[in-house]
Amino acid sequence: MTTAVQIDHNADGSTVSLLPGQTLIIRLPENPTTGYRWAVDMSGGMTLVSDDFSPTGAGVGAGGTRTLEWTSPALGSQRITLALRRPWEAAEAAIRRFTVTIDRAIP
Repeated sequence: MTTAVQIDHNADGSTVSLLPGQTLIIRLPENPTTGYRWAVDMSGGMTLVSDDFSPTGAGVGAGGTRTLEWTSPALGSQRITLALRRPWEAAEAAIRRFTVTIDRAIP
């Protein structure tokens, strides 16, 4: 089994190479008590298999990290686009976006 590739907010706008069978884990800062959460705008053929939030502080209103785990069924280039927005607002109301291009390589 191949090791998962892990990235964070520093990878915004970058290209990540994955081998067949590898998963991609994206960790982004989030504070859901403000109403803003990372939402999938486009997954480009990638499949979201896990979505978890872990608080980093104690008490009410503490922020934390959103962890999203992805797999891809196909070779080739795909793109994931996430938007930090409140779920009841339109996609255009996002206060931040995160995009990463996935390049699936043949070993």
